[in-house]
Amino acid sequence: MNSLLANGTTRRRGVAYVLLLATTLILMAFSSTPAVGELQRGVGFAFRPIQGALNDVAKGVTSVFGALTEMDQLRAANSALLQENQRLTAENQRLSEIKRENDQLTALLQLRSGLSWTTVAGQVIAREQSEFRRVVTLDQGSDRGINVGNVVIAAGGALAGRVTEVGPTFSRVQLPVVSVSSTRAFSSVLSYAYSPR
Repeated sequence: MNSLLANGTTRRRGVAYVLLLATTLILMAFSSTPAVGELQRGVGFAFRPIQGALNDVAKGVTSVFGALTEMDQLRAANSALLQENQRLTAENQRLSEIKRENDQLTALLQLRSGLSWTTVAGQVIAREQSEFRRVVTLDQGSDRGINVGNVVIAAGGALAGRVTEVGPTFSRVQLPVVSVSSTRAFSSVLSYAYSPR
């Protein structure tokens, strides 16, 4: 123990510790006296404006950080909603196109059931338009029984044209010579009528 007290630094630390401990005990003993209670209330009253100002600053800083965090969360939510909106818009467009094609095919099936001819549904895959010649290429050919000279009809039973050239998977149809706007009005889904049932 004497060796511990021989070191000057250790001795100073020990004395400081004992003094702090003694001061704490004395203050605890006198803290319940009326004079010390009045002193505490006076100090509290004097520091109350400073405490209020510090509290307001802390609330302001907290609200700024809260707002920044909320803005980041809102940006992330907005980005997710924008992506969802774009996905739904694309899906809606796809479904609208499917509905349009379905309506065309339904009209052709109704037409087909009312004809005494065998029919094959086909889609327009290419258009050729010049001043004197209107030709469309359809996606059905000799593999499906299409021959040169077959009649092609549109929805509602309107004459669309006559097959002029046939390949295994395609056929070219000469449309009647009409205005360019009428040619564009032909449905993208046409039906061949090629032989009596």
